[in-house]
Amino acid sequence: MRLARVAGTLALAVVAWARDTPIVHHTYFESSLNKLLYFKNPATLLGLDRTSGTVHRSSDYGAKWTAISDIPSGKASRLYAHPFEPKMAFVLTEDTEHWVTRNEGATWEQFSTPLAPTTSGERAISFHAHRTRWMLFTGERCTEETAGWWPFPRLVCHDEAFYTKDGFEQAVRDHKAGDRTGTAITALMDKSRAVAKCIWARHTLEFQEMAEEAIFCLEIVPLDNDKRTLSEPVKQSATNATKVHYAHRRSLSDDLAGMLDGLAKPKTERLIVSEDFFATHRVVSFGSGNDGRGGDRAGGGVVAISVVKNFLLAAIGHAHSDEMDLFVSQDGHEWAESHVPLPPGAREDAYTVLESTKYAVFIDVESSASNVAGSLYRSNSNGTYYTMSLEHTHRARDGAVDVERVHGVTGVVIANQVSNWDNAQKGDILGRHDIKLRSRISFDDGATWRYLRAPAKDADGQKYACSDSQWESGECALHVHSVTSTRTPGRVFGARAAPGIVLAVGSVGAQLLEWRDCDTFLSRDGGLTWTFVLKGAHHVQMADSGTALVAVSDLDAVSEMQYSVDGGLKWKTVALETTIRVTSLVVDDDGLSPVVLAAGSVRSGTHAHAQAVISLDFDAVYKQCVVDANDPKPNSEMEKFVLDAHDTGCVMGHRAEYLRRKPDAKCVLRLNRVLEPQLTDCACTDHDFECDYNYDRDSSGKCQLEGSMVVPKGQCRNKGDRFMASSGYRRIPGNTCTPTSRDPDAPIERPCPQAQPDTPSSPKLGPVTHHTLRVKGEPRLMVFPNSTDYLLMTSEQQLFRTDSEGTKWIEIDLATVDSKIGRPVYLAEHKYDTHRAFVYTDRDVLLFTKDRGATWTRINVPAKANALHIRPLLDFSAEDPDWLLFVGGTECPNCHTEIYASRDNGSHWNRVTTRATKCLFARTLEFHTLPPASVVCTGYDGKSEQDQPHDSPIEVRVFTEPFGKSTHHTIKAPDGCEVGEFHVYGQFMVFAAVCKDELRMCVSDDGRTMYEARFPPGVHVRADAFTLLPAHAGTVLLDVESVRSSEQWGSGYGELFSSNSNGTHFHRVLQHTNRAPSGSVDVERVAGLRGMLLANRVSNADALGPGVHKRLHTVASWDD
Repeated sequence: MRLARVAGTLALAVVAWARDTPIVHHTYFESSLNKLLYFKNPATLLGLDRTSGTVHRSSDYGAKWTAISDIPSGKASRLYAHPFEPKMAFVLTEDTEHWVTRNEGATWEQFSTPLAPTTSGERAISFHAHRTRWMLFTGERCTEETAGWWPFPRLVCHDEAFYTKDGFEQAVRDHKAGDRTGTAITALMDKSRAVAKCIWARHTLEFQEMAEEAIFCLEIVPLDNDKRTLSEPVKQSATNATKVHYAHRRSLSDDLAGMLDGLAKPKTERLIVSEDFFATHRVVSFGSGNDGRGGDRAGGGVVAISVVKNFLLAAIGHAHSDEMDLFVSQDGHEWAESHVPLPPGAREDAYTVLESTKYAVFIDVESSASNVAGSLYRSNSNGTYYTMSLEHTHRARDGAVDVERVHGVTGVVIANQVSNWDNAQKGDILGRHDIKLRSRISFDDGATWRYLRAPAKDADGQKYACSDSQWESGECALHVHSVTSTRTPGRVFGARAAPGIVLAVGSVGAQLLEWRDCDTFLSRDGGLTWTFVLKGAHHVQMADSGTALVAVSDLDAVSEMQYSVDGGLKWKTVALETTIRVTSLVVDDDGLSPVVLAAGSVRSGTHAHAQAVISLDFDAVYKQCVVDANDPKPNSEMEKFVLDAHDTGCVMGHRAEYLRRKPDAKCVLRLNRVLEPQLTDCACTDHDFECDYNYDRDSSGKCQLEGSMVVPKGQCRNKGDRFMASSGYRRIPGNTCTPTSRDPDAPIERPCPQAQPDTPSSPKLGPVTHHTLRVKGEPRLMVFPNSTDYLLMTSEQQLFRTDSEGTKWIEIDLATVDSKIGRPVYLAEHKYDTHRAFVYTDRDVLLFTKDRGATWTRINVPAKANALHIRPLLDFSAEDPDWLLFVGGTECPNCHTEIYASRDNGSHWNRVTTRATKCLFARTLEFHTLPPASVVCTGYDGKSEQDQPHDSPIEVRVFTEPFGKSTHHTIKAPDGCEVGEFHVYGQFMVFAAVCKDELRMCVSDDGRTMYEARFPPGVHVRADAFTLLPAHAGTVLLDVESVRSSEQWGSGYGELFSSNSNGTHFHRVLQHTNRAPSGSVDVERVAGLRGMLLANRVSNADALGPGVHKRLHTVASWDD
């Protein structure tokens, strides 16, 4: 990527500043920086542009940027910081040559590795927390094989692990000497042993219990049906020369061939550990078959290993279900199963490990059928026994959870709770959109929760008038956007260097409103109280340890930004040199930097459509504050802050005194490290204790036993024994209060409970049965989610229903509704209500069902279905299941479409427009920028569709009041472009437009302005040659055809591109993706695993031709 230049120089503007005004710098790029990396010294940053494979560096907090000349353009693919070496970073390529810096990017050294980095989605480099020069490198090895029934070679790949003990220094010297083989990096195991992941046991600073050399690996192993153990090698048959590779990822052709010739042996992962770099190793056994050996309970093997603070966590899969068990260890030798008291109906097959402390592990377990709500649990001090912290936590589809720590103070957590969780339990897709969220805050690390107290006054100075009882019930409280819905990347609440200062976007009332309807609020006491600071939702960020607060609207393009240097009392504006749609505000993780960076796309002026990085520098607005970082004390410029959540000044068992700048001080801090608080332990009180495992608070607040007692191991062996049982209370993990004689957690002697009855044997499995339904014509199946009900319609106009997953079918006779209804020709499922479906008949009758096809009701339509075969015939709204859009039409010849909208499920209709070529409701579950009922259409202006000349323009119109007056605005295409097709996709409208006889892709993120999407040089998108794929919120995932399929099977392939946050710039993320002639692409998102994608690549793309078939290689990504 090149920096935009004007008159041969870098386009950089400096806005004049006065006292207490920041200095503003603008830098323009052709495409966006996909990743920003701060070093410990926040003045130095690196920026990775994946589109051009270029890395840029700034040494002045982001004011000026230069491309790193040591790294050729087009090479950089990944950028890693060394988490334990403050000046070290790595740039990896997709090949075997990479770069390392040891001086914050000032100079770079090139080195080689034996293999290219893994494409599994795991990080290619694992860092040792204590021996910082020790690193693990995971590479990918691929081999071909041809055997059995399948006539074509198969590319089978697996990952291998290597290590270095000198930070790749010898590899750098070898590379300079001409050795590009990576021999200085030592293989951890021989190349026949495939791994899914390898990490150091000392992956974190907190974990110190194992030897420094300890390494855990997930090894890929086969599960044979014979009695050979996993430790024995697979022997080569003398009569069959085919070798089976232990691959973590297999191609589709590989799986098919293996099944047909008997070579496809099931694979699992087992956990192995070594303390001598795998000169010797042992298999970690979890008991009861839970070690990847194919036992009844864990035929799925070990599916994940992670180090969280001072806990080792391993997830174990089950043989015949999606459920998992979680095991924990604090020394790497003894493992214990975690005991989580799940609510009725919840299953341990979807859980998220949240930001934890060294005292306890936090996990959120999915608890609703619609995946919208979960339950938050917190462990005891050894991670084995969990208690419910908060129920009905809000979860996103990708596993993200609205539970976030307030950084800068200890023990404060903000969470969003689903208040109408009973609707979410039903499993409707619409239930996810109709959820009502309320915010809760905890000041004791999740032991107890309360609602956020509303500010005293609103934007107009009027009192919110929330009573204490309304606040305590949540009916009138402040509710804030968190992890799943915030528009600002990075940490959501607070910064370590700004204790107690929290900016948030939210609303006051009984529930959280949508982002666009919210305002901006500030707390200076860690979330105890809040003030209204800005009307409307804003990106927010803090600079210089809270000295400066910065805000900018993300709902529209802006030409100015707002800031405050007096703690949010007064807000001023600073002008930008152009109009920009800001997508993010960024500072370093600790909030020490005096500079806030704003990234976004330029909307007008000389640099229109470029990407901008704007720096707001507050370093020189005032003189430096008087503060001794080694002995910080209050003075005229610095104040002491104590979080007083319980009216004692004690939180989590101690009094923490923080030092921070006074809001009205005329100085800046310019700190190079976070000021640590002074801690004083307090005597224990009831606030310092919570209910123990299997205990819950009753109506009086006392902890009562809700499950079975936990009997310590080795006790209660004989009849009549007694044991020391839990009192029902435990001190909150991490609480440091000083014990007293009145503490409620003292053990109580109790008689041993009776022995539990033996577990009943598993029921015997019956014979496998099948059921057949014979139909006329080609069938189309419609499955109602989360039910056993299906509908099936055939091309011969038959309609069937089953309520037993297909074991018994009944043909639906629509004549029972009306003898003149006719036969079904069109079947549509409601996208947002999983109980509804619609049928259109050959006699122009529309029917619907609201009980999954059990009964049907006629809807009177205002016109016949259009004769131009424009689809979809019906569209549905994410706002209300009763809102319908119908594409009718007039009689041909000279026919045209007529678009109607209904707000009451078809009882009444209003004509929206005519002569449209496509119409959809504009708002979806993710695209929210237009008014709720908005309809977007493409169409001609005036004549009928059949008679349109080729040069007649198509317009894109948005109707904001489809149920009333048909007023609209037009989304203007870029100059020289005409729209042909469009989709509402994720957070964007995506358009296919013909621009100067070439098809281009255009994007709108606000439903008002359209921009041409930019691809890397040499990439051309044809009208029938791109496929939109399911993407994570905030980006567009697109596959572009590179080579079109010929008549020979399997000769086409494409390239996968991902967009920046506003959808205008695309960078290549995967080459040679497998495509079918129909446009289908072998790229699939894995449900329930955040950011995980599976894709098939054509490994022999350059060799394809007559008689040469594709070789497919399956790869995975965990970061979208």
